[in-house]
Amino acid sequence: MSEHKIQSTDAADSVTKPKEPTRAVIDEETFDNFDSSPSVPRSKRLVIDLDPVPKFLKNLVEGWSPEGMIVSFKLETDPRILVHKARYSLDRYQYHLVIGNLLSTRKWEVVFVAPGSRDRWIRIPAAKHPQNSIGISTAEDAAAIAGEVDKDEPLDPKSLPEGDPEIEIEGLIIPAVKELHNKYIEAFKNRGSGR
Repeated sequence: MSEHKIQSTDAADSVTKPKEPTRAVIDEETFDNFDSSPSVPRSKRLVIDLDPVPKFLKNLVEGWSPEGMIVSFKLETDPRILVHKARYSLDRYQYHLVIGNLLSTRKWEVVFVAPGSRDRWIRIPAAKHPQNSIGISTAEDAAAIAGEVDKDEPLDPKSLPEGDPEIEIEGLIIPAVKELHNKYIEAFKNRGSGR
C-alpha cells in the first residue's frame, strides 16, 4: 500500500531522485489537471475494480445468533425506493428492524421498518431546528414545520434549514431501538415460558 497520495505526474520525482529535468518530465506536467483535459491518456487513468462483499447479517441471524434481535441499516439517495428497499431487506434476510435514511436528510430523519408494523418515521422535532436559519418567527411557521414532520414519507431536503440540527438524530434512534429491543426480549421470554 502506498504511504502517500497517488501523484498525477512524475514532477515530484526530481525532488526524491535528484536528476536533470528531461522533456518527458516536462510533458508529464501538462497532464496535471485532469479536469480540464477532455482526453486523458490511458497511462494516466486510475482504475479501481471493486467486488461486492457478501451479505454477512443473514449468516449472523441463521447461524451465530438466531435468537438475537438483528437491526440493519439502509442508506439510499432516492426517496422513492428507500422504504421499498428497507422492506425488501427485512423480508429477504429476516431482520427484526431495518433503519433507513436518505443521504440528503440523514441528520434529520430515519424510518423504522419492522415486520408486522407500520413504518415509523423518527425526526428531529421542529423545536430543535436552528431558529435563526429557518426563520421561525410565528406560530404559523412552527405549525407548518410540525405538519411536515408528521407525514409518512421522506422530508423534502429543500424544506430543511442549512446546517446541522441542534440535536443528533442518534439521540432519538437509540431510545426507540431500546424500546423495541425491550419488547423483543419480553416476547421472547413469553414464548419460552409458553405464555
